[in-house]
Amino acid sequence: MKFKIGQSVMISSRGVVGKVIKATHHVSIEKGKELSVIKYKVEVDGLLYAQEFDESLLTYTTKEFGKIQLAEVNSLIDQALDTRDEKWFNELVKKRKTLEEGLVE
Repeated sequence: MKFKIGQSVMISSRGVVGKVIKATHHVSIEKGKELSVIKYKVEVDGLLYAQEFDESLLTYTTKEFGKIQLAEVNSLIDQALDTRDEKWFNELVKKRKTLEEGLVE
């Protein structure tokens, strides 16, 4: 298993950070060959994604990488203060909160 239960991961296709909740081992047979895949259930902001993700869609998150992401989000928040796009601003604040929680672990 590449990721452990409770580990913080980033869903690369969505750009969000979450925690691994469950890992499921899937085995299928295609063209006479057995394929073995581990899929992961991920929770983001207390919400569980219905989709299971395989290892290729998840990446480790490290504190250093998280700090870089947080700096980028803070920069965008500074820009958002000058706009009237409240939805964008709220999404950035939510993303910052998620990143900060990941750094606290």
